[in-house]
Amino acid sequence: MSMSAMSPRDAEVEAQPAKRVGRAPAKRPRSANPTLKDAAAPLRLRDQRRLDRLHMGREQVLDAAEELFGNQGYQGTNLDQVAAGSDFSVGAVYTYYRSKRELLAGVMQRRIPELTDAIEASLSGVETGADELLRMTSAYMAFFHKYPAYGRLTMRVYSTGLEVIPDFAEYMGSYHTGIAMYAEAIERGQADGSVRAGDPLWMARMLSAMVVAHHSMTVQGGSDSDGFPTEDLLDLIRAAIRKPPARRPRAARPAPRPV
Repeated sequence: MSMSAMSPRDAEVEAQPAKRVGRAPAKRPRSANPTLKDAAAPLRLRDQRRLDRLHMGREQVLDAAEELFGNQGYQGTNLDQVAAGSDFSVGAVYTYYRSKRELLAGVMQRRIPELTDAIEASLSGVETGADELLRMTSAYMAFFHKYPAYGRLTMRVYSTGLEVIPDFAEYMGSYHTGIAMYAEAIERGQADGSVRAGDPLWMARMLSAMVVAHHSMTVQGGSDSDGFPTEDLLDLIRAAIRKPPARRPRAARPAPRPV
């Protein structure tokens, strides 16, 4: 068709550039914007710093509460004292724990993972049930020497008659777990001949009572060096659980001579 024969409408269409057929160019994602990308890192860093401050604050509160609960008891401690000991206000303490009872639970539960790890590490390469008992006991004593206030608190919680604590049974789980571990080690020792015969659970409770009694004296005296050292306790336990040698049958007494 010639230009002279075109209508004005046809000429307008002819003059427009031809449209390209195919996909439209992809839009750049917003995340590719360097300004937004650079802003994300400081936000994450600020969030991490905030979490770190919260963790440090919680640890300060738990440290103060552990010391006070261990030295003064649950009933003798209030949150004002905990706040003063942790350099916080009482309101700040409430941001971490809603009540004194909840704070006690936090104190009791904080050390359990570390104690569990210490006991498991002490059992590496153990050969007999008797050795297992002695190593567990040694790990318990070393842990309570490391955290004396926590040791005093456990004495108050686990020793009946020392103090009435709300929902006392809630905190007995770790105690029963320790008794069960002792009983299992005693059973293994009886099977391998390193531990004397007897009811494993009864013997575990007796062994626990010996450890608690020693720990009680250590807590009151502040150190076991001048009283009854831990090594002496282990020797006493070793002698108590050892399988006794077979007794020789008594010789028959001669019959009395007739008069």
